Amino acid sequence: MVFFVNGRQVDNAPLARGDVIRCGEWIGVVVEEPPDARGFQEIAPGWWGGDALRAACEPVTRLRPEVSVIIQGETGTGKEGMALLVHASGGRGGPFVPVNCAALPVDLAEAELFGHRKGAFTGAQEASAGLFRAADRGSLFLDEILDLSWPVQAKLLRALESKSVRGVGETRDVPVDVRIIVAAQEPLPRPVEERRFRGDLLARLGGVTVVLPPLRERREDIAPLFLTFIQLRPDALRSTIDPN
Repeated sequence: MVFFVNGRQVDNAPLARGDVIRCGEWIGVVVEEPPDARGFQEIAPGWWGGDALRAACEPVTRLRPEVSVIIQGETGTGKEGMALLVHASGGRGGPFVPVNCAALPVDLAEAELFGHRKGAFTGAQEASAGLFRAADRGSLFLDEILDLSWPVQAKLLRALESKSVRGVGETRDVPVDVRIIVAAQEPLPRPVEERRFRGDLLARLGGVTVVLPPLRERREDIAPLFLTFIQLRPDALRSTIDPN
């Protein structure tokens, strides 16, 4: 990552109020740290915020480890950071498995999530346990859950009800102990009304809904965020700007 101060490329340089800093696509101006930024801290690995963001996080730190969580927030608000906090606060010994549902091929989503036996479909040259079983005793984070097809939503509902999964081409259910964390950019009742999301699945998810405020609603975080980014190792900067 290349850094510029007032248009001049530098490796390191003293900074004064009003200096313009550019690193990659990010541009900032040096200001005095606002007094209300004192609560700014790393909330979860790679995810920083001040009082407003920490207040939104507070409910999840007291949940029982089996309670599911719905995270609502715009792109870039840090939904995966919140999911990591939920997992870390739950005391579960298993892994945290994040899944971007929007990136799952429609015709392979069921096999990716629930597994499949060898030869169950064209291209299934090896058996797979699936992401549900990979998250056993841990947390499965389903980001962009609205991108799951209606049939896959039905199978997800059954997995939640039975606490078991059956892979594509398999003949028996396999018990799983997984905490489900889901995320969407809009309130889930709305797509239920529009028949884009199953109402019975939303009811089964139940749990707690957390709404993450966008950065424009917590402007006091902007300056400390930028200072944090430019102090990170250059090779870590891009991967930690947006944990979502």
